[in-house]
Amino acid sequence: MPLVIMPLRQLIKRKKGIPLIPNESKQELFPHLPLNERKQADVTARQLFSDFHLSDLGLGKK
Repeated sequence: MPLVIMPLRQLIKRKKGIPLIPNESKQELFPHLPLNERKQADVTARQLFSDFHLSDLGLGKK
């Protein structure tokens, strides 16, 4: 078993430091939903952004 673990560790590369989240457009997050569901999903998303202070991360901006 230890002989298998070492090659696996070499395959998995770890980066040190702060993980970077790529900035993506937050417009039209739910275009695949019907209009009434899209509006409700947008309201729910905005509430979650507010509840969990995700705007501090630059998320939820339009």
